[in-house]
Amino acid sequence: LTQMTNAQASVAQWKAFYNTIYNAVLVGEVCKAHCKDVKFFQQVADCLCDSIYIMSHCINRTMDFDASAVQKRVIVKGGISDDLDQLKKKHSSLLEVMSQ
Repeated sequence: LTQMTNAQASVAQWKAFYNTIYNAVLVGEVCKAHCKDVKFFQQVADCLCDSIYIMSHCINRTMDFDASAVQKRVIVKGGISDDLDQLKKKHSSLLEVMSQ
């Protein structure tokens, strides 16, 4: 988590973090569906909170995992920030000019 807060986490670390949160949500949902039958399931279901859902949604909505894997760096999906989209466009056009 320290690397993530310092913007030093690798693509693999972000992917592992997202998968952990995503799977925690899945386990919690299954436990919530069966909590009447097993007390332990109720305890697990009670651990689900809005912040876990929000983290999962925000990471999935923001990070382009496929492009990140190809480029070996964290890539933010388009449409998240107009300023970032403009910078990406400028960067792309600079790369095109330099490759000519």
